[in-house]
Amino acid sequence: MKKVLTVLTVLFAVNQAIAAQSVESFIADFAKFQGVETTKVDSEMLAAAKANSEDSDDFEGLEKLKNVDVMKADNPSAELLEKCVNFISSFTQDVDYDTLIKVSEGGDKVLILSSKAENTEKSMIVIAVGNDGIAVVRINGEIDLNDISF
Repeated sequence: MKKVLTVLTVLFAVNQAIAAQSVESFIADFAKFQGVETTKVDSEMLAAAKANSEDSDDFEGLEKLKNVDVMKADNPSAELLEKCVNFISSFTQDVDYDTLIKVSEGGDKVLILSSKAENTEKSMIVIAVGNDGIAVVRINGEIDLNDISF
């Protein structure tokens, strides 16, 4: 009986691991959908934005960022919308990311993740889904969660 229970537990765990889509594979799949626009902002562009701002305090901490990737889909297909809603709804954990915030209100869903990296180089990912659009933002750099206020 113990062996049967052990085998069933292992099979369930393997099935869950296979069925769960990682954050990285979700982002890669999202970027391939028709209608998804991608904008990459590197550290030089971030520095230029700060230099050209009238109030450089608005850009405090940007010098610590390596890059920001923004992917968006305005008026997404039903297939893409369903894929994103299902990903956020079923997301529980990832090997590389911790969940900071997971919100579902009405038709809107937001998932904010932070990489589990022990060093100062981290990634933060925001996935936001609404009926009129979807946005996925990845921020890479020296991110200190204590400096971020929501």
